[in-house]
Amino acid sequence: MSQTTRVRGCHRTRHCSSGVRATVQSPAFVKHEEVMRQGLSMILSIIYALTEGTTPRWGEVQVGSNDVDEPAASAYLAELRTRDTAAAVLTGVNLTSEVARLTGHAFLPGAAAPEESGNDGPRETKQLVLVRDGEAWVADADTVPVDQLYLKYFEKHFVSYADGGFACDAKELFDSLPEGVYDAFARVTSDSEDIDRRSPSSPSTRSTAEAPPMASRSSSRATRSASR
Repeated sequence: MSQTTRVRGCHRTRHCSSGVRATVQSPAFVKHEEVMRQGLSMILSIIYALTEGTTPRWGEVQVGSNDVDEPAASAYLAELRTRDTAAAVLTGVNLTSEVARLTGHAFLPGAAAPEESGNDGPRETKQLVLVRDGEAWVADADTVPVDQLYLKYFEKHFVSYADGGFACDAKELFDSLPEGVYDAFARVTSDSEDIDRRSPSSPSTRSTAEAPPMASRSSSRATRSASR
């Protein structure tokens, strides 16, 4: 009954016998299921009409648009990148007597300007930071790919955030901690952009965390830094 083709992010479904030609467009289409979700209401309308014995004759129907003002999008995403913010969401915790592994999302929103990102784009590094009484304990986190963060964290224009995930083996860090209550932060840096940010960064928690300098990167998985 139908034939579906994809052309530059545009899916067209031709219902030849029913007189419906539908186009679903978006610059953010990456996977086929995203196209189906975008056009689901239209598809269901056609199915409901057919089950009721009605032949829909809509002619040309377009859902969404493929038009993007590339200079405006680049300018907006570059400005978003300069804001003093970082995204950090903990999505998984595995705690046993032998393992302490934290996973989630941590990245800098927006996109770096081309002259700042280089050929391969900016490289972000991530750390888990625990702060208490003017001292900081730090564990390095690995950057890992996560699928469809462009949908979860979409803001006005498309950015893939393909390497926006993290995985942190924090067993050594947790074993080194004195008993007590700690403020926890994700630290995300980009050396090529001279960016060093923490999340969360609300006034209620930042005043506690700004006293200790963040430990410099080292080969150890967990390091400790004392306040000067």
